[in-house]
Amino acid sequence: MYPHISQIYSISAASLAQSKTIYDQNHTMNETGKKYAEKCLERY
Repeated sequence: MYPHISQIYSISAASLAQSKTIYDQNHTMNETGKKYAEKCLERY
């Protein structure tokens, strides 16, 4: 038995949303890291 097309679609949509969330979190962390690095450089 093959899973229904709509099941496959909802699964892939969910994993896509999850990977976008991870991407957004990584982007936010990168931006925070850049600001932190700039603050450290300003001290010296």
